[in-house]
Amino acid sequence: MESKFNLKTILGIVVLVMIILIGSFIGYSRFSVAGMQNRANKLIDAGKYEEAYDIYEKIAIKTGTKTAVELKNKASALVKSDEMFKEGKEKLADGDYMAAIKAFSQVIEEDKKNYTTSQKLLEDSSEKIFDDARAYAEDLDFKKSISILEKYMNIVEDDKEAKELYDEILLKQEKEEKLATEEAEKDMEIEIDKIKEEIEANLKLEKETEKSNQSNTTPYMRELADSLIYSTHTIQSSAANVRSGPSTSYPSFTNIKQGATIYIYDTVIDGTDRVWCLGTITATNGRVFDGWVSSRNLDGSL
Repeated sequence: MESKFNLKTILGIVVLVMIILIGSFIGYSRFSVAGMQNRANKLIDAGKYEEAYDIYEKIAIKTGTKTAVELKNKASALVKSDEMFKEGKEKLADGDYMAAIKAFSQVIEEDKKNYTTSQKLLEDSSEKIFDDARAYAEDLDFKKSISILEKYMNIVEDDKEAKELYDEILLKQEKEEKLATEEAEKDMEIEIDKIKEEIEANLKLEKETEKSNQSNTTPYMRELADSLIYSTHTIQSSAANVRSGPSTSYPSFTNIKQGATIYIYDTVIDGTDRVWCLGTITATNGRVFDGWVSSRNLDGSL
């Protein structure tokens, strides 16, 4: 009986010790996890996100609880936020304001270490972008101005100030284009008036020249001019200039070879030794066109 009692006692003691050990282990484990979590929380408050992430990851592996995984993911987001803040400062130092804005806009509000500063730097960078857009618009480079704002609004959505500035520049572009069109039309009208005046002046000069020539012409020249009208003649000169008007001041637009013919239907006397003949010319190559030819080409004296 005594032996059985001792055996039962021993077994009871062993079981009790095991229970105590298991309870102690569980208690220690819980105490250990709580301690790790407490340390991780302090690291988060201190802005040491990567160290906190490492601890949260160990807790998640050790416990596998949903809460532990969520804490690990939050720490991961803070690590990413911190990286974006550092990248934003680097881009800002390089003068790449658009890239800096893109980075600062990804700093999350839970990032207590960087969020306030990032918002200030984001605001300053945005103002620089707006100033550049205004400057380009002032120089009437609307394409560049609008492009800058569109890139900005693709990064920072629902920015009221950017949208207002964008609409303002579009309106200014529309007004400038309308003004430019009106000025171009006005310049065109002025140019047309000048051309008309020049044409009228040339016509007047031609009439005066013709009148002067006619008053100074001999009966022979008047007779020659009249005799040439409505008759066909052969070019006797080796090469004759064909002009756009009855004077050497008019440009020669082609020349014709000896043997070409001209049917004359108008004449203008030029001084005392030349009559300008307007007619239909048939060149030696068969080409037919109208133009002015000097009468000197008809007798080979030119």
